[in-house]
Amino acid sequence: MSIRHMQKTFLTGASLLTAGLLISACGPIEISSGGNDKSDSSSSKPHTSNSSDADPSSSDKSKGKVMGTVKYLAPGKYTVTTAKNDTQAFYLTKDAKITGWGTICGEPNQRTTCTKKQLKSSTQTKKVIARVRLNDGKASAVTEHKPGTAGDTH
Repeated sequence: MSIRHMQKTFLTGASLLTAGLLISACGPIEISSGGNDKSDSSSSKPHTSNSSDADPSSSDKSKGKVMGTVKYLAPGKYTVTTAKNDTQAFYLTKDAKITGWGTICGEPNQRTTCTKKQLKSSTQTKKVIARVRLNDGKASAVTEHKPGTAGDTH
């Protein structure tokens, strides 16, 4: 085996290792159950784990509705953090329904249908409090909390 071939093999291996580490650094957050939710008996209050190799879509504990602060994590991927600091990572479904009340999109106190692009932009720059409807780590709906209404606001 020539030295040139060994160098190429080493560089290829190092590149693949680096790519794998970068991908896992932005990987999903592990989901686990953390208590009861009075609003929906099938929902869970998951919390963040230090494991970066878990896939939220592989966990059956990521179902129900979660109310909290929504943040952009990576392309197509978000987190919702409850008032108790439980964090749930999720992906948006292709046909996810996004509703805003002035923070995600639209005018304050006016219900508006929003785009994924508007959700991404607002969750990167603003504090977005919303209820996220989950099924196997995928959100079918993100509904911004209407300002001035009673209930869990964080």
